[in-house]
Amino acid sequence: MTFLYPGFLWALFALAIPVIVHLFNFRRTQKIYFSSTRFIREVQETSSAKRKLKHWLVLATRLLFLFFLVIVFAQPILPAKEQLQAGENIVIYLDNSQSMSAPTEGAAQAFDASLVAASTITDAFPADTRYRLLTNDFNPFANSLKTKAEVKEELAKLRISGKSRTAGEVMSRLQKLGGEKQVFWLSDFQKSTLGQPIVADSNYSFHLVPLRTNVKSNIFIDTVYMDNPFAVGGELNALTVKLLNDGDEDRRQINVRLVIDDLQVGTANTDIPANGTAEVNFSLPGTMEGMHKATLSLADAPITFDNDFYLVLNFASRIRVVSIEGNNTSIIPKVFGNNKLFDFVAIAGNNIDYSLLSKADLLIINEVVQLDQALQTVLQDFLSVGGSVLIIPAANPALDSYRSLIPAIVKSSQSKPLELSKPDSKNPFFENVFQEAPTQIAMPAVKNSIDWGLDRQAILKQQDDRPYLSQFSTTGKLYVLGGPLKIEFGSFFNHSLVVPVMYRMAAFSRRNQVQLYHALTVPTLRFRADSLEANQLIVLQGMNQVVPAQRLVNQEVLGDLSGLDIEAGHYYAKANADTLSILAFNQQNLESRLNTLSNSELEAYFGEGVDVYELTADSTTAMADALKENYQGNPLWKYALIISLIFLLMEILILSFWR
Repeated sequence: MTFLYPGFLWALFALAIPVIVHLFNFRRTQKIYFSSTRFIREVQETSSAKRKLKHWLVLATRLLFLFFLVIVFAQPILPAKEQLQAGENIVIYLDNSQSMSAPTEGAAQAFDASLVAASTITDAFPADTRYRLLTNDFNPFANSLKTKAEVKEELAKLRISGKSRTAGEVMSRLQKLGGEKQVFWLSDFQKSTLGQPIVADSNYSFHLVPLRTNVKSNIFIDTVYMDNPFAVGGELNALTVKLLNDGDEDRRQINVRLVIDDLQVGTANTDIPANGTAEVNFSLPGTMEGMHKATLSLADAPITFDNDFYLVLNFASRIRVVSIEGNNTSIIPKVFGNNKLFDFVAIAGNNIDYSLLSKADLLIINEVVQLDQALQTVLQDFLSVGGSVLIIPAANPALDSYRSLIPAIVKSSQSKPLELSKPDSKNPFFENVFQEAPTQIAMPAVKNSIDWGLDRQAILKQQDDRPYLSQFSTTGKLYVLGGPLKIEFGSFFNHSLVVPVMYRMAAFSRRNQVQLYHALTVPTLRFRADSLEANQLIVLQGMNQVVPAQRLVNQEVLGDLSGLDIEAGHYYAKANADTLSILAFNQQNLESRLNTLSNSELEAYFGEGVDVYELTADSTTAMADALKENYQGNPLWKYALIISLIFLLMEILILSFWR
């Protein structure tokens, strides 16, 4: 124990005054005359002893009253457990992610409780203390130290953000901002978003304020996919929605609605077991073409930030296919002759219009014997920007001209056709192609004119494991077929399998394919640049308007989304008045997983020696007291004042009632 004002202890010498007064009064005698004292001597001796006891008790109460009164002015205090060094400042990290919207035991949002806690922290330190307030937005406010008043003003403006940060990201940001070592960390400490444990650093003092929620179950949409992800307009399709129950309670009759272009087109109900999953399906209208905004909604309280899931349904009208023909009798024009599905152009191999190639989704090199240097360069550039190329070799191709694309190409030694093995229905290439596993299908026999080595991942293989159709993926997709599509090299050209295989390659090659949805954390986006003018910016318009940093690379615009304030929802990618695409952004479902670290787990995560403050909606006063005890010490003058008043009251009672 120490004293804030030890100079007042000199006043303890005043304790001698009541002692002197009392001693003087004890020695003063008074004569009393009686006619006879013989009969009262015994009573007199008894009364004198009682008076002496009374006087000593009065003296004691007065001394103790004065003693504790002096102690009150000297301000006794128990030293603080932690001391701020001169000029030391405070960092407050406040987690304002979506999960902080969950209610606490006091029925308030965890985010609201964290705002009160942050304000309480600023009240616990001296007026000259400066603060650095950091949130998940990593906004410029944290770049400089602020006063208590400025922090409280900023707290009043804070809102829940769609951004989520790992502990590693927060620490990296703190290290870049400044050297403050006293860190108050206000969060729900989700297991799913914290990431790897922080490497122990003795220079930092962590003071953790976990916001405990009372949510027992949360339903959210885990994944969504179309049964045919490369559907073309007019085709029947279905949407499959996978729901997840993150909790220990079974949930029944969860209603899911599908809204397309602001019109509800379907609903579904399902039961989801505790910590389990369930799926619902929605049939999509067969008349849909082009791109459409879609929203999946479910009713689940009290966690509502993940109740809406945004999609873009893309039914492209036609896929652009350009075939460079070296054989006038090719079946390729017939395969892609459906004008509703394909925009097909055939070019003679000896008269190539190179301006058409860059606009294609799929380029087909069909039985071209010799690839000249210009065509080799165009094909390499086309693949480097994400294009797709199908090579159907001639019977005797000039192998040297193909080696820039297929380094391992050699002439095939196969002498007679061999039957193909049945397609692997688990291969992503054949997903949703077959209603049932193709066990009964009669496979065609084929003969290769070229070989390129063993390929265990080949799309189609002969029964001796020789690859017949392989895919080589770099930036784009290069498909290689083993031989020409004519009768001398087998029956594949007129087999029922040829059309779905060719259609599948065309569908996978669609360069303007729009994903169903993006996570808010996606770093970049790609846009076709065919119709863009020089220096024309792409703007994303939706919940707000943002302009990503952009650069043009090989007829594609790359948009950098890092640091942009994008919220979940639909966005239109526009260049002036033209709409290039529609995009859907969703919060990562990690935020929907509400399991949090316990106190013991927090100590293991941040290292031993961390302070953990228990906080609920109604315990901020207790937290303030704990902070003051830790950093300001525990003042005892109130107790000294109470004790002094007790002795004063005792003196009054003794003088009043002791006769």
